[in-house]
Amino acid sequence: MASLREFKRSRLGALIVFEGSDRLENILGELGGVELDSKVTVGLLKSIFQTQSPLHDGAVLVKGNKIISAGVI
Repeated sequence: MASLREFKRSRLGALIVFEGSDRLENILGELGGVELDSKVTVGLLKSIFQTQSPLHDGAVLVKGNKIISAGVI
């Protein structure tokens, strides 16, 4: 993923969870965060994980090519 290489270059940390065999919708209510329905892009991920962003302390949940939630604890 190009964004991960970009994060490494800029020394920007990110916690990204990709949906596997367990459906993320089954646990979203328990995790909090901000619900999104956005295409995964380098720019959006960099914006979320900037230290000034209110969402940067949590994880991003990804299903397919969409960010479904950010700021998840």
